[in-house]
Amino acid sequence: MALREMIKQQCEAWRSLGHTDLLGEFMLRNADRERQGQRLPKPFKKQRDKLCFCNAGGLLLKNKDSPYTYYEGYAARASIMFPIHHAWLVVDDRVIDTTWRDPDETCLYFGKPFSYIEVATRVSCTKYWGLLDTGMGYDADYMITLDPGFSKVIGKKRSA
Repeated sequence: MALREMIKQQCEAWRSLGHTDLLGEFMLRNADRERQGQRLPKPFKKQRDKLCFCNAGGLLLKNKDSPYTYYEGYAARASIMFPIHHAWLVVDDRVIDTTWRDPDETCLYFGKPFSYIEVATRVSCTKYWGLLDTGMGYDADYMITLDPGFSKVIGKKRSA
């Protein structure tokens, strides 16, 4: 099953319970196309487990003039059959995932691209590597800043 379809079903399940899957709904509106993973190409090296936001964001910020684009969204792989919040880089339309062990073609990625400036500014302001999650939960206000129409989806106005 395609990752986008899994996220759509997850959002529908939460809606049926009277709740909103904040990240899922945001990604369905704002993510670009789904991408397939690949083995980690040279010169990239495996980085620390469970630190995808720091790994991808740090690599981007250390290479300001690189062709890297930071993505945050969902990823899944054959051994983890549900979407998880994740971050990675894209270079020349190819996924670069330095966090997962042995990323390959069975890995799927679906997320929103963020520029160097967006990553640098957000990390500087929040002191946290995840752009959409400040470490205290998903940041609806930031999501609404990125997509003003999102407030209607979640029934929330942006905080002052």
